[in-house]
Amino acid sequence: NKFKKIYLDNHIQKTIFEKRMHCRKEDELKLKCLSDLLGISIQRISIIEKNLKEKFKNYFNVEKNKSEGIK
Repeated sequence: NKFKKIYLDNHIQKTIFEKRMHCRKEDELKLKCLSDLLGISIQRISIIEKNLKEKFKNYFNVEKNKSEGIK
């Protein structure tokens, strides 16, 4: 939830994160369905998803370093 509040700026990013990245594998929406839902191209969704994955990875690296500093 902290990641969503800090890094997800708009409805499109939140929807892609929730429907593709932060769900069970069997509940994951296909790109075509997500494209129809959001009204943007599959290619654009892929680009946004790639950027979100990078932000998510960086977020957890920072949080990991914070927790390692506390001893």
